[in-house]
Amino acid sequence: MEIDSVDFKLIEASEYTVTLSWKAVISNHMLLPVAFNLEIQFLDSDDFELSSDLTLGVVIRAGDTKTIQDTVYVNTSVANQIAQIIAGISGIEFLK
Repeated sequence: MEIDSVDFKLIEASEYTVTLSWKAVISNHMLLPVAFNLEIQFLDSDDFELSSDLTLGVVIRAGDTKTIQDTVYVNTSVANQIAQIIAGISGIEFLK
């Protein structure tokens, strides 16, 4: 399993909330399909988590690459502090 890339983009902003769209590209280099959970974290410049998103039960076939996307809503005052986005994989289960 490899996280090839993760990125986000501001979609919409209002006085109180910001809509962020994120996407992660994940490759499965294993010989079996896998299921896993994907956590996205939005961090400030000191690496403190400001917001996060969790996608459960992502499945990728053996030798395949998949793009996972979602949208999160963040308070405007918090969104202005986001410096980076990271992704993590947990709960890996090999499928047959």
